[in-house]
Amino acid sequence: FKRFCRTIWSMKNDLVYAQGYRSQILLTALKTVVLTVVMLLSITAVFADQVNKNSIKQALLIGVSEENALIGLPFIPAIDRDLARMKRLLEKQGYQVVTMMNPGRQMAVNKLEELAVMSAIDEFLFYYSGHSADDGNMGFLVPVLSAQASNAARQAADNGQSPFTAKQLTDELISSSELHNLLRLSLANKQ
Repeated sequence: FKRFCRTIWSMKNDLVYAQGYRSQILLTALKTVVLTVVMLLSITAVFADQVNKNSIKQALLIGVSEENALIGLPFIPAIDRDLARMKRLLEKQGYQVVTMMNPGRQMAVNKLEELAVMSAIDEFLFYYSGHSADDGNMGFLVPVLSAQASNAARQAADNGQSPFTAKQLTDELISSSELHNLLRLSLANKQ
Protein backbone atom coordinates (compact mmCIF):
# COMPACT_ATOMS: atom_id res chain seq x y z
CA PHE A 1 0.00 0.00 0.00
CA LYS A 2 2.85 2.41 0.79
CA ARG A 3 4.42 1.69 -2.60
CA PHE A 4 1.04 2.40 -4.27
CA CYS A 5 0.75 5.74 -2.42
CA ARG A 6 4.29 6.74 -3.42
CA THR A 7 3.55 5.89 -7.06
CA ILE A 8 0.35 7.95 -7.03
CA TRP A 9 2.17 10.87 -5.38
CA SER A 10 4.91 10.68 -8.00
CA MET A 11 2.33 10.66 -10.81
CA LYS A 12 0.60 13.67 -9.24
CA ASN A 13 3.86 15.61 -9.06
CA ASP A 14 4.67 14.80 -12.69
CA LEU A 15 1.24 16.05 -13.77
CA VAL A 16 1.45 19.22 -11.68
CA TYR A 17 4.65 20.24 -13.45
CA ALA A 18 3.26 19.39 -16.91
CA GLN A 19 1.72 22.22 -18.89
CA GLY A 20 -1.66 22.47 -20.59
CA TYR A 21 -5.26 21.37 -20.59
CA ARG A 22 -4.52 17.65 -20.97
CA SER A 23 -2.49 17.62 -17.74
CA GLN A 24 -5.48 19.11 -15.86
CA ILE A 25 -7.72 16.35 -17.20
CA LEU A 26 -5.19 13.70 -16.20
CA LEU A 27 -4.74 15.20 -12.73
CA THR A 28 -8.51 15.27 -12.19
CA ALA A 29 -8.78 11.65 -13.38
CA LEU A 30 -5.96 10.70 -10.99
CA LYS A 31 -7.87 12.32 -8.09
CA THR A 32 -10.92 10.21 -8.99
CA VAL A 33 -8.87 7.00 -9.06
CA VAL A 34 -7.30 7.82 -5.69
CA LEU A 35 -10.73 8.64 -4.20
CA THR A 36 -12.11 5.33 -5.47
CA VAL A 37 -9.15 3.34 -4.13
CA VAL A 38 -9.37 5.04 -0.72
CA MET A 39 -13.09 4.25 -0.50
CA LEU A 40 -12.43 0.66 -1.56
CA LEU A 41 -9.68 0.25 1.03
CA SER A 42 -11.89 1.60 3.81
CA ILE A 43 -14.75 -0.73 2.87
CA THR A 44 -12.37 -3.69 2.62
CA ALA A 45 -10.64 -2.85 5.92
CA VAL A 46 -13.93 -2.77 7.81
CA PHE A 47 -14.96 -6.19 6.58
CA ALA A 48 -11.60 -7.93 6.16
CA ASP A 49 -12.09 -10.00 9.30
CA GLN A 50 -15.63 -11.01 8.30
CA VAL A 51 -14.93 -12.11 4.72
CA ASN A 52 -14.22 -15.75 4.00
CA LYS A 53 -13.33 -17.69 0.87
CA ASN A 54 -17.01 -18.37 0.15
CA SER A 55 -18.00 -14.72 0.29
CA ILE A 56 -20.07 -13.12 -2.45
CA LYS A 57 -18.13 -10.34 -4.12
CA GLN A 58 -19.76 -7.85 -6.48
CA ALA A 59 -18.06 -5.16 -8.57
CA LEU A 60 -19.50 -2.31 -10.61
CA LEU A 61 -17.19 -0.93 -13.29
CA ILE A 62 -18.22 2.27 -15.04
CA GLY A 63 -16.38 3.83 -17.96
CA VAL A 64 -17.07 7.15 -19.69
CA SER A 65 -15.11 7.84 -22.83
CA GLU A 66 -17.50 9.97 -24.90
CA GLU A 67 -16.42 13.34 -26.18
CA ASN A 68 -18.36 16.43 -25.14
CA ALA A 69 -17.00 19.28 -27.24
CA LEU A 70 -19.46 21.79 -25.75
CA ILE A 71 -17.73 21.65 -22.37
CA GLY A 72 -14.27 20.66 -23.58
CA LEU A 73 -14.18 16.97 -22.71
CA PRO A 74 -12.21 14.99 -25.29
CA PHE A 75 -12.80 11.41 -26.30
CA ILE A 76 -10.78 9.13 -24.01
CA PRO A 77 -9.42 6.17 -25.93
CA ALA A 78 -8.99 2.74 -24.35
CA ILE A 79 -11.55 3.10 -21.56
CA ASP A 80 -13.24 -0.04 -22.88
CA ARG A 81 -9.92 -1.93 -22.72
CA ASP A 82 -9.31 -0.57 -19.20
CA LEU A 83 -12.67 -1.92 -18.04
CA ALA A 84 -12.09 -5.26 -19.79
CA ARG A 85 -8.71 -5.70 -18.06
CA MET A 86 -10.16 -4.73 -14.68
CA LYS A 87 -13.08 -7.12 -15.22
CA ARG A 88 -10.72 -10.03 -15.97
CA LEU A 89 -8.59 -9.21 -12.92
CA LEU A 90 -11.60 -9.01 -10.59
CA GLU A 91 -13.20 -12.18 -11.96
CA LYS A 92 -9.96 -14.02 -11.18
CA GLN A 93 -10.37 -12.74 -7.61
CA GLY A 94 -13.91 -14.18 -7.42
CA TYR A 95 -15.94 -11.04 -8.15
CA GLN A 96 -19.20 -11.02 -10.07
CA VAL A 97 -18.69 -8.00 -12.35
CA VAL A 98 -21.20 -5.60 -13.88
CA THR A 99 -19.75 -3.26 -16.50
CA MET A 100 -21.39 -0.07 -17.78
CA MET A 101 -19.95 1.90 -20.69
CA ASN A 102 -20.97 5.55 -21.21
CA PRO A 103 -24.04 5.60 -18.94
CA GLY A 104 -26.03 8.70 -18.11
CA ARG A 105 -26.27 9.87 -14.51
CA GLN A 106 -29.54 8.17 -13.60
CA MET A 107 -28.55 4.81 -15.08
CA ALA A 108 -25.20 4.84 -13.22
CA VAL A 109 -26.70 5.92 -9.88
CA ASN A 110 -29.55 3.40 -10.12
CA LYS A 111 -27.14 0.52 -10.74
CA LEU A 112 -24.81 1.69 -7.97
CA GLU A 113 -27.72 1.87 -5.50
CA GLU A 114 -29.05 -1.51 -6.59
CA LEU A 115 -25.74 -3.29 -6.11
CA ALA A 116 -24.53 -1.41 -3.03
CA VAL A 117 -27.58 -2.31 -0.93
CA MET A 118 -27.85 -5.99 -1.84
CA SER A 119 -27.65 -7.79 1.49
CA ALA A 120 -26.33 -11.02 -0.04
CA ILE A 121 -23.09 -9.31 -1.11
CA ASP A 122 -20.17 -9.55 1.32
CA GLU A 123 -17.81 -7.29 -0.65
CA PHE A 124 -18.69 -4.46 -3.02
CA LEU A 125 -16.17 -2.73 -5.26
CA PHE A 126 -16.84 0.38 -7.34
CA TYR A 127 -14.41 1.32 -10.13
CA TYR A 128 -14.72 4.38 -12.37
CA SER A 129 -12.60 5.22 -15.39
CA GLY A 130 -13.40 8.36 -17.34
CA HIS A 131 -14.12 12.05 -17.15
CA SER A 132 -14.21 13.86 -13.84
CA ALA A 133 -14.36 17.50 -12.78
CA ASP A 134 -13.60 19.66 -9.77
CA ASP A 135 -15.27 22.97 -8.91
CA GLY A 136 -12.71 23.83 -6.24
CA ASN A 137 -14.91 22.56 -3.41
CA MET A 138 -15.93 19.11 -4.54
CA GLY A 139 -15.02 16.47 -7.10
CA PHE A 140 -17.49 15.07 -9.61
CA LEU A 141 -17.74 12.04 -11.85
CA VAL A 142 -18.95 13.14 -15.29
CA PRO A 143 -21.32 10.62 -16.89
CA VAL A 144 -22.67 11.08 -20.41
CA LEU A 145 -24.43 14.46 -20.30
CA SER A 146 -27.65 15.51 -21.96
CA ALA A 147 -27.60 18.20 -24.66
CA GLN A 148 -29.42 20.57 -22.25
CA ALA A 149 -26.76 20.21 -19.56
CA SER A 150 -23.93 20.64 -22.06
CA ASN A 151 -25.54 23.73 -23.60
CA ALA A 152 -26.21 25.29 -20.18
CA ALA A 153 -22.61 24.75 -19.12
CA ARG A 154 -21.33 26.22 -22.40
CA GLN A 155 -23.59 29.27 -22.01
CA ALA A 156 -22.31 29.87 -18.49
CA ALA A 157 -18.71 29.62 -19.71
CA ASP A 158 -19.44 31.97 -22.63
CA ASN A 159 -20.83 34.49 -20.11
CA GLY A 160 -17.63 34.33 -18.08
CA GLN A 161 -19.13 32.16 -15.33
CA SER A 162 -18.05 28.79 -14.06
CA PRO A 163 -19.85 25.94 -15.85
CA PHE A 164 -20.77 24.73 -12.35
CA THR A 165 -23.21 27.64 -12.03
CA ALA A 166 -25.40 25.86 -14.59
CA LYS A 167 -27.92 23.86 -12.55
CA GLN A 168 -28.66 21.61 -15.53
CA LEU A 169 -25.00 20.54 -15.49
CA THR A 170 -24.62 19.97 -11.75
CA ASP A 171 -27.87 17.99 -11.68
CA GLU A 172 -26.33 15.47 -14.07
CA LEU A 173 -22.94 15.11 -12.35
CA ILE A 174 -22.24 12.60 -9.58
CA SER A 175 -20.60 14.44 -6.69
CA SER A 176 -17.97 12.85 -4.50
CA SER A 177 -20.26 13.32 -1.48
CA GLU A 178 -23.14 11.55 -3.25
CA LEU A 179 -20.82 8.72 -4.25
CA HIS A 180 -19.54 8.51 -0.68
CA ASN A 181 -23.12 8.31 0.66
CA LEU A 182 -24.02 5.56 -1.82
CA LEU A 183 -20.99 3.53 -0.79
CA ARG A 184 -21.82 4.09 2.89
CA LEU A 185 -25.19 2.43 2.15
CA SER A 186 -23.18 -0.65 1.27
CA LEU A 187 -21.39 -0.49 4.63
CA ALA A 188 -24.56 0.10 6.62
CA ASN A 189 -26.30 -2.78 4.87
CA LYS A 190 -23.53 -5.20 5.84
CA GLN A 191 -23.56 -4.50 9.58
